[in-house]
Amino acid sequence: MTGYGKSEGNIQDQILNIEIRCLNSKSLDLNLKLPSELRELEWEVRKLLVQKLVRGKIDVYIKLTNSTDISTGFNEQSIREAIFSLQQIVPSASIDSLLPFAIRASENNNDSKLFKEEEFALFFKILQEAIAQVQEFRATEGASIEIDVKNSLQAIRQLSAAISLYEKDRLHQVTERYKKALEQFEIQDETRFYQEMAFYTEKYDINEEKIRLQQHLDYFEEIMATDNPGKKLGFIAQEMGREINTIGSKANHADIQKLVVEMKDYLEKIKEITLNIL
Repeated sequence: MTGYGKSEGNIQDQILNIEIRCLNSKSLDLNLKLPSELRELEWEVRKLLVQKLVRGKIDVYIKLTNSTDISTGFNEQSIREAIFSLQQIVPSASIDSLLPFAIRASENNNDSKLFKEEEFALFFKILQEAIAQVQEFRATEGASIEIDVKNSLQAIRQLSAAISLYEKDRLHQVTERYKKALEQFEIQDETRFYQEMAFYTEKYDINEEKIRLQQHLDYFEEIMATDNPGKKLGFIAQEMGREINTIGSKANHADIQKLVVEMKDYLEKIKEITLNIL
């Protein structure tokens, strides 16, 4: 499912920004970008994201910025300390000549700065806030998806029920077609005719497929009400497709074939939507 979340917080003199973007995907494709200061937390961060977000193409961007660096581009206090240290080594050097070395020393000092253990809890709190926003986004989208799916399921039910309107005509057409074929080959054995008709009727009977299709529709709605039903719904949709295809291949009737085409259309919509369901 699609989703978006963004959170921000202060940890000591640093600003933490977390942004999460989710797109539809059959499986989990997690792209995590962490600053070097937080590399030791990568496993815990990935574990939490997998547990909470489950599926989707997920891009997570985590950024740290020194709050004292926002206006100047670098840490002024660190540069002053670096220049003082360098002047102790080269007393005759001017500030202009030492400034590039001081900036590099300041940057290296900032890059090596790590969170303390007591600050990790705050980091994960800010991460949870971003995840919660994604989940809220998904929940809103899910409510709309549920309505669309149920409408499509109901349409398939109605189309399946409409098949019975053509069953009598279908059987009559089959009987007449077979009778003409037997007459053409001058087969006058009436017993043989009814034997063939019984075989044909059994072979092309679609009642079992219609019953199984209804069962799949019921089961689909039942699973929709459970947690993380996405993959199961995909499997059930495949079974629904098999029953609809079999009805189409056995129907041998133009009007029933039209109903089958409509059922397939609604089923494709359901399959697309299930890709958005966790």
